[in-house]
Amino acid sequence: VLLFQDLAVIPLLAVTPLMNLKADQLMLGLATALLKAFIALIIIFVLGRLFLRPIYKIVASSRSSEAFVSLALLSALGVGWATMQAGLSMTLGAFLAGLLLSETEYRHQVEADIQPFKGILLALFFMSIGMQIDVFLAVEKFGIICILFLSLIFIKASIIILLAYFFKFEIGPSIRLGVLLAQGGEFAFAILNEAMPLGIINPELGQIIYVSVTLSMVATPILVFIFWPLCARWEKKMNTRLEWLAEKTFSLKDHVIIIGYGRVGDIVSKIMIKQSVPFVALDIDATKVAKARAQAMPVYYGDAFFPEVLYAIGAARAKAIIVTMNDDKIINHTLQKIRQNFPKIELFARGRDTDHVLFLKKMGVTPTLPEILEAGLQLSKAVLNILEISKENIQEIIEQFREKSPYNSLQPLQSSQQHQSEPHENHDRQ
Repeated sequence: VLLFQDLAVIPLLAVTPLMNLKADQLMLGLATALLKAFIALIIIFVLGRLFLRPIYKIVASSRSSEAFVSLALLSALGVGWATMQAGLSMTLGAFLAGLLLSETEYRHQVEADIQPFKGILLALFFMSIGMQIDVFLAVEKFGIICILFLSLIFIKASIIILLAYFFKFEIGPSIRLGVLLAQGGEFAFAILNEAMPLGIINPELGQIIYVSVTLSMVATPILVFIFWPLCARWEKKMNTRLEWLAEKTFSLKDHVIIIGYGRVGDIVSKIMIKQSVPFVALDIDATKVAKARAQAMPVYYGDAFFPEVLYAIGAARAKAIIVTMNDDKIINHTLQKIRQNFPKIELFARGRDTDHVLFLKKMGVTPTLPEILEAGLQLSKAVLNILEISKENIQEIIEQFREKSPYNSLQPLQSSQQHQSEPHENHDRQ
């Protein structure tokens, strides 16, 4: 949500300077500004991609943290100046510079080097906001400020709670999310700083909004203190479910946990049954869980992203966890969470492609061969079968490819010339 808020600031900052135009000029001005913004953004991104990475490569070779910091500041100020020349906000330029830096391989080093400045600059930002507030006006308009502040909190929290509940969140987490995100964001100050000097917003109204947003930020920890006990009551039902899960799986030890009970999870579970391996499966699709339970399968409803659910089904006593879901991002997030809470357990997951397999291996996860590779191998095997090649030779060829495949190792695939030089029966046919 916060990342989406950051992205939403871009059009807001671009449109703000146009709000003081007359109604008949607004559409033309908006179209012109959007065209200028589009051209400027394209130029900035193209030039940034062309020059930032080579420049950072040179700076990185110097191994100077001061140079890294200087280049980061120069990037922010340079892109800010470029957007200002294009008639856009300098704040927007600094934001774009951050986006450009985030796409380079030096992002983590830059982030580490500017970390000491981050708190200082953030403090200065809020200090500058505080110095702009007219305390006497705030006291005079305190009633209006309270109405605006309470309306902001109530409307935002209500929208977020309803959306969260619509997307199948429990009522407790929905309220927690609504309370945590109900306050006004710091970008409100950035937009007000753009709008007030241009006369778009009356200074008195701007002061009222300043104070209202600030109060909403101050109120957040107080609201958390008030609403958390209430959320705990609603979550009691979830805790009861976890206790039930713990009771059902209490006797399991050295078992296998299958996360995701789709087609792959179903196949894995049947193989486990065939080999008399104890297992338990989780899925967040209630329909799949109901069908599996009707067949007396040990499949339960639960999200493996939450450690409490994994603890409830005995992950601390399990031998291995197999993640069979088919969404790369969900797989990665789930595995990272599992690894944080269960660092010693064996993890297995589906590899989607080369990059995903390499990523999983670096995480210490044992990946399967990607579906693309396995499909290619099976098709090749079927074709070779009709070419009168012996089954032993076919199997040897397939296994050699598996072993030397980049999917199966962090090393690149070796040249096939080496294999061609090896003596073998039916060499010409191969």
